[in-house]
Amino acid sequence: MWTVTGWASPWHIAIFVLIIVLVFGSRKLPEIGRSLGTGMREFKQSITAHHEQLDQQEITGSASELPTTATETSVSDRRDRDSI
Repeated sequence: MWTVTGWASPWHIAIFVLIIVLVFGSRKLPEIGRSLGTGMREFKQSITAHHEQLDQQEITGSASELPTTATETSVSDRRDRDSI
């Protein structure tokens, strides 16, 4: 049997699309698609901006000012408590 995504046949996808059209209606689908596209575009832009900010911090040498991870903090807290 040929599968599109490894778990769904073309019939599964056709039924899924039919259910989506019935639930949302054909007039609402373009608006939903635009909203999803805009949301994905904004998410990608924020991720790109974050990566650029991290790269800029590495260039300027302020990478040591980045926040520590929760595990690093908990390890240092345990060391402080053990030394008391």
